[in-house]
Amino acid sequence: MKGDRQLVSKAANLDEISKEKVQEIFNQAEAGTLTKEETTKQLDDALGIKR
Repeated sequence: MKGDRQLVSKAANLDEISKEKVQEIFNQAEAGTLTKEETTKQLDDALGIKR
């Protein structure tokens, strides 16, 4: 994920549990342990977005 900083922007109005989940996903993406596709899917799942 290095160099791909425009993947997603952080949402402002999340409950604490969602914020923690999203932050962990961002941390994993930053560390390079998730691909862009995995990050997107995990964020969708954490935020309840269906595609």
